[in-house]
Amino acid sequence: MNVVTREQWGALPPKSRRPLQPARVVSFFLHHAAGTYPSGVEAMRRIQRQHQGVNGWADYAYSFGVWDDGQIYEGRGWGAQGGHTRGHNTTGVAVCYMGDGRNPVPKAALDAILTVAADADRHFGRPLNRQAHRDVGATQCPGDVLYAWWELNKAPLVCDVDEWANKPPWVPRASWQALVDWRRGK
Repeated sequence: MNVVTREQWGALPPKSRRPLQPARVVSFFLHHAAGTYPSGVEAMRRIQRQHQGVNGWADYAYSFGVWDDGQIYEGRGWGAQGGHTRGHNTTGVAVCYMGDGRNPVPKAALDAILTVAADADRHFGRPLNRQAHRDVGATQCPGDVLYAWWELNKAPLVCDVDEWANKPPWVPRASWQALVDWRRGK
């Protein structure tokens, strides 16, 4: 995963940092910034200033940010507890699309979101439960357009060893197989 580091985008130092306990991480959350910015770097800087200065949080809330062009930016990364999803910050990581998910999202950004999700699975050594912010809180985040896409694309690309391990119990076996085949390009 090609990532613009905190140093490269000019992040302020975190006010505090709590280590994330990898064994506790079970979820991957999708968010959106619901704003417009001139660039990915500027989005990261403005959102961090909002989170630290206005909201009083320790740092940029999300593990990673994704810009329209598909560039991925390091937020808190995989090693620090986030401030992204109330009640789930010790057991989840998150990516933020730094645009407005109520509008169409460029394919490069969508692909980058899936890249971050797949990297999270690899980093933590297991498929994480993929959710949107609105799935666990009273919010419209990540916007209706991005949410509809996420619902169709959030299933992890299952491994060849046990392709059924990730199937939710409510999904029919035939539907799951069709999704697996489609994601594999069959």
